[in-house]
Amino acid sequence: MEGHRHENLRRSFPPGFTTITADMRRSVIVLVVPSFRPAEERHPLKRILTSSILLVFLAFGAASASAEPVQQFAVQLKDIKPSGQYTVVFRSNSFDTTGDPPPALTRNEVRFPKGIQIRKPFLAAGRRCQQQKLKDLLIENQTPAFQYAAMLKSLPNTLKKLRKDLTPAQAKLIETCSRAYIGSGKVSVDVRPLFPENIPALFYLFLTKPTEKGAIGAFAVMALTDQRSAFVRNNSLIAGQKPLFTVNLFNDPSPDGLYGYRIKLPPSNIGLIKFSVAELEVVSPGITDVKRTCATKRKGRCTKFRTTSTFWADPPECPASGQLTFRAEYEYETGLVTDKTIPVPCPRFGR
Repeated sequence: MEGHRHENLRRSFPPGFTTITADMRRSVIVLVVPSFRPAEERHPLKRILTSSILLVFLAFGAASASAEPVQQFAVQLKDIKPSGQYTVVFRSNSFDTTGDPPPALTRNEVRFPKGIQIRKPFLAAGRRCQQQKLKDLLIENQTPAFQYAAMLKSLPNTLKKLRKDLTPAQAKLIETCSRAYIGSGKVSVDVRPLFPENIPALFYLFLTKPTEKGAIGAFAVMALTDQRSAFVRNNSLIAGQKPLFTVNLFNDPSPDGLYGYRIKLPPSNIGLIKFSVAELEVVSPGITDVKRTCATKRKGRCTKFRTTSTFWADPPECPASGQLTFRAEYEYETGLVTDKTIPVPCPRFGR
């Protein structure tokens, strides 16, 4: 049997982020992996795949070593404006120092610094996107020239193009989801040994209805595989994936007073298929409501208007240290529990 093959994995973040280097050693893996069938797939070949059990053999060197999973994450606050607006950038990567796929996460939570809070009007029921209905509506109305990916990327543009063919209820659905949009991102998913390459995907985030007791809000994650990837395009089972997830938000202040909000990320499995999020990037400018009102009237007509804007979140409270602390907590199927914290300089909202 051939000896260990070594490779260096270097992940570089832009300014303000951390750079990680890890030694990866690949090994023999023999797994039995039941496949799954997305609801929207109907191709006969996919039915065969999804009704079978795949026996996958990967030979990458010597026998499997003990798992040593590593999680890294970074947070950046940018585009800070005197009015209190800011953009949150979240990046993470995960790997196993053995080169094997990391064990599946059974719990993955992120805690936010005290003071970062979403204003109540933005958590109202009228701001919530119904993601399943939106997905169904977009799929139903897509054309070869205007497909799901382009429709989801810009809902205002989608509404403009489709409005004449929509019912009032359908138009309102898109309008509501457009107003609930908070950001987007990209992800690279490790599904070894089912697939030899990472699967790249894009996703869009919207405010939505919570799905867990005690949650004060939630974020809908509407994802789709990245068709720019040749690996995705050449695999029809992967290319058709458009999964939906819900990330629940809890107001859960920590006893030490450092943290307030907690988000609970989805488990790293779809049915019986386990995966690892190898790389993740989220960019969330949030929501800014702009209102135009009349400031001056003359002879019954408005001659001067006033524009006001309301950002969706309160600014964070800056502690004496001048640093905001974000914390991520992980629990694996093996029973291993780890956590990571990262300090971020307090944003300056000075005028």
